[in-house]
Amino acid sequence: MREDIGRGLDQLRVMGSEAKATLQSYWTGPKPAVVPDTWPKQNEMPIKQLSREIDKWVLSDALLTMKQKIKSQSPYNIGNLSESDESFYLLSRHPLLCGTFAFKIYLQVQELGVVLANAWGTVIYTAHLYNAVRQTGQLAISWPDMDFIIDLHTPQRVFVGGAPKTPEAFFKQACLMLGMSPETFARARTPGRRAGIIPSQKGPRGLEESSPVAEVLRNHYCANETVELTIFNLHRQWERSHKLGQLQLLQTLRGALAQEIPRLLFNYVALHQRCIELLRRLRDELHEDFVHYIGPEYLDNESQLPFVVLYILEVAWGAARTSEQLCPKARTGSALLGRAAKIMENLVEEQGGEEIKKLEAFCKSIKAEPPTLPILVAP
Repeated sequence: MREDIGRGLDQLRVMGSEAKATLQSYWTGPKPAVVPDTWPKQNEMPIKQLSREIDKWVLSDALLTMKQKIKSQSPYNIGNLSESDESFYLLSRHPLLCGTFAFKIYLQVQELGVVLANAWGTVIYTAHLYNAVRQTGQLAISWPDMDFIIDLHTPQRVFVGGAPKTPEAFFKQACLMLGMSPETFARARTPGRRAGIIPSQKGPRGLEESSPVAEVLRNHYCANETVELTIFNLHRQWERSHKLGQLQLLQTLRGALAQEIPRLLFNYVALHQRCIELLRRLRDELHEDFVHYIGPEYLDNESQLPFVVLYILEVAWGAARTSEQLCPKARTGSALLGRAAKIMENLVEEQGGEEIKKLEAFCKSIKAEPPTLPILVAP
């Protein structure tokens, strides 16, 4: 890198600042008044710990601080500051170390974001509603951030076997994905009576590691496995279809990591909070509908906000069945699903592509490959 050797530190500090802002947004962004049982208090400890590490080692120079402390406390006359006492002396001369550090930070930030989204269910529930209103044509515009996440984790994973296309499939696949038996919401209801939740024996399914390369390297950088084991695991994954030597393997790894940078940098915390905002709007603006169809106690508290999606999908399925019985040749959409689509459209127009825009700008600032923008869910 020669004269550009300091670029590694510059990019590390930029990425560190972005990661710190993402972590900080967890504390400053919108939160339901009651957290779900799936998000215990101790889950916040890794967020605090990683934030402190970024402050100490990336945004500040921990080594210089220790050197200055040792000199100030030494009984001997050590003398003036030397060249090695300049700020970020080590990192400014080791771009590989900077890159490794940045990669580890974003592996941890991504993992925290995915765990957060899974624990609350916000992204998965919202993705199922987004698919429903797009497939029925009731939402004409795309949601770039959500399309990116669906592509990243694959429709097969997000929707249990691919994006459903009928009202019945919308509801049933959402129930299976979210760890509930379809019987939970498909049973008949009487006014004012709440239906109990029947869990599926398979339990809930959530977002998983979206990058096979990052998954293997996570074991090395975050779980202290050896480099030899990491290389062996990568080679074992590819040897089924390719016979790669060490040099070819490293070249492939370098190319794969370059393409996966946008995957690591996507802000799951911001999307989680945006989904909370949407779910609140749905609850507030469709409250009378929920009381009519489900009963006045359709939610115990805000930790159950994502349930409003299942209620909407269930009502849409019921409307489709009724329409088919009364007029089989006519295709009448659910009025409740249509109102939900309008609420989602308002939010998407306001901020549906915010995270992709930020990601594109950030990738440009660090000279990384920008994210692709698929439109997977379309009518």
